[in-house]
Amino acid sequence: MPTLPENALVTIFRFLRLKPQLGLRQVCRQFRELVDEYLAPNWKVVLRFPDVLEYPILRAAVRRSIRVGCHAAEILVDGKDLAVLLIETAVAEAIANPAACVFPNLTSLDLGYNQIGFEEMETLVGSFMFPSLRCLNLGYNEIEEWGMQALAASPFLTSLTALDVCSNLIGDGGMQAFSASSFFPNLISFYARYNNIGDPGIQALADCSFHTGLQTLTLEVNLIGPAGIRAFAASPHFPKLETLAIGTNPIGESGMDALTRSPCFPGLTTLELVSAQCGEAGIRALASSSLFPKLTSLDVTTNFSGDAGVVALAGSSFFPSLTFLNVGYNQVG
Repeated sequence: MPTLPENALVTIFRFLRLKPQLGLRQVCRQFRELVDEYLAPNWKVVLRFPDVLEYPILRAAVRRSIRVGCHAAEILVDGKDLAVLLIETAVAEAIANPAACVFPNLTSLDLGYNQIGFEEMETLVGSFMFPSLRCLNLGYNEIEEWGMQALAASPFLTSLTALDVCSNLIGDGGMQAFSASSFFPNLISFYARYNNIGDPGIQALADCSFHTGLQTLTLEVNLIGPAGIRAFAASPHFPKLETLAIGTNPIGESGMDALTRSPCFPGLTTLELVSAQCGEAGIRALASSSLFPKLTSLDVTTNFSGDAGVVALAGSSFFPSLTFLNVGYNQVG
């Protein structure tokens, strides 16, 4: 076997399931290196069973799974205890071998719905454990403003292209910290719905030029009003934006008017304005705007536009690429 070419060995190894592949790592150094380089990046490790970690034998088993995850490309963690255990094990591995990255192949880490707080967040982002990480889901935890500040101050996540911090109550302070951070140079998608972000937070984002590569921005269900939207609409820092979701914010007619007059989003393809309090005047302003020629999806549900607003949208000639339009719950007779 050792005399076979490496590409032949890898081809044979690919036919094996995960457990035999792990076994190959114990055979010899050559096999371990081949598995780690060619097979491990395709592994996906799912860590669940959050209610059984009180048993030492099961905690040990989970730690072994995490060590397997050190070679994986994607990890999903379900349960706060598991999330903490992941962080503790990673830190322990880093201390034991400080010269090596703990998760060299990891590109996707899902820690959503785990009640992660500031302390766990500070530990998670405080060392060079994820040099290849592209997607980080921290949605529906307990990060709050201080945790977001720790994340924004970390120089170890520069490879991120997608960051989800939905429902963490980061507030204006957390949004301001993110906006002022230069440590996300490759970020394309940022998801921050349900976070108590108001006008100061969105104004900070509008004023900073560190996130000019953003293509997707979701800020639904926050506290962003007309002043915040006016500042954002006037910002020249988002020329690549394609998806903008700002529904369930008190944008109002004046905020909508500012948005529809903005030439700063020429590539916008998806616009979500559900329950944005736009009213008839806001929807009519949108219908008469020629600044969104690439728009393919538009959702203006629950804006009380009435017949006049919907008729204006239906008769508009400024959306030649539109394939999806939702005008539900708008008091159309």
